[in-house]
Amino acid sequence: MNSSFLWYSLSAGALILQGFILITNVTHVNKLANRWLGLFFLCAATIFIQLLVEAAAPEESNPWFWLIPFLELPRWATFPCFFLSLRSFVNPTVSIRKATWHFVPFFLFCLYAAFVLFPDAYADNQIILNLPAWVVWVIRYLFLGQAIVYCTLSFLLLRRHERQIKRFSAIIEHVNLAWIRWIMYVVLGMTTLWILGKNDPSIAALVPFGYFALILFMAYHSLNQQAIYPISQSQLPEVIDAITLPDKRHARLTDDQVALLQKEVQKAVVDERLYLDPLLNLPALSEKVGLGTHELSFVLNQGFGKNFYQYINELRVEEAKRLLESEAFRDQDMASIAVHAGFNSRTTFYTAFKKIAGMTPKAYLEQFNT
Repeated sequence: MNSSFLWYSLSAGALILQGFILITNVTHVNKLANRWLGLFFLCAATIFIQLLVEAAAPEESNPWFWLIPFLELPRWATFPCFFLSLRSFVNPTVSIRKATWHFVPFFLFCLYAAFVLFPDAYADNQIILNLPAWVVWVIRYLFLGQAIVYCTLSFLLLRRHERQIKRFSAIIEHVNLAWIRWIMYVVLGMTTLWILGKNDPSIAALVPFGYFALILFMAYHSLNQQAIYPISQSQLPEVIDAITLPDKRHARLTDDQVALLQKEVQKAVVDERLYLDPLLNLPALSEKVGLGTHELSFVLNQGFGKNFYQYINELRVEEAKRLLESEAFRDQDMASIAVHAGFNSRTTFYTAFKKIAGMTPKAYLEQFNT
């Protein structure tokens, strides 16, 4: 048994296990998105099973070589499943019926296989791998084309999500889907390894191990995800609508109405110090101030000229400044200051403080003491 056979076996097994973990929703978060992501892992597993079959023995002496045409079929669903997973993370309310057209290449290839390839194979008791030239061309380049198109669409969707999630939460470290970006980097890394292995025999021996290492890295990030929208299912449609179209639903409010609501929001948030709640998000604040999520989002955008992330974190940064200047907190470390100011993420605390104050918390404290 060569080393490639071992690493391809481990890679396929890891992907299958990860796929079933996500499909069965062991993580108990992002149910629909994880089912699509689990299907993505299972489709990717068939690619490694094919590599495993090819590495087992030469074609003429390989008893499992007949599996290859069947293993080719799920390939066309791999990247659509990944994109639909990302879309469901961003918008869990999207209809599954809108996903059908993404699988047109997969369905067409299944039909071709059912009516052209396999009947001859069954008649002759063998699989015919001498495909027409145009089919070979499609198999060779369509998968690469899918990868390019869906990775591009995914990057654009991630960028939009990074903007929209700031209308929902003031702590975005675990809900901005940065870990999905890492999975995309893994796919690019595997593609790079494949290209290098094709052109450099010395690297080719290391490629199977590189695949397995990247798969473990991908599994780690997918299992450590958190709920993107930690709210009830009934709240989701209104919240998604509010953060995707924050200025449309209540555009008919007059400037006087917006100004009045702005004062009410400011009074409630500041007087009751609601911004100190690290779990505060748009629907939680809307409930506390007595406004709908649409109204609150509109008031924040049009009245304050800020999104939820900016509005709450500016108040938290001002609180952090007060604590840094206070004698009572002089001996506290920065982590304690962050928690008392309403931050439960060190990364968000430093990022928000530097952006709003123009310097790090440590630099601000040194400046105050001089």
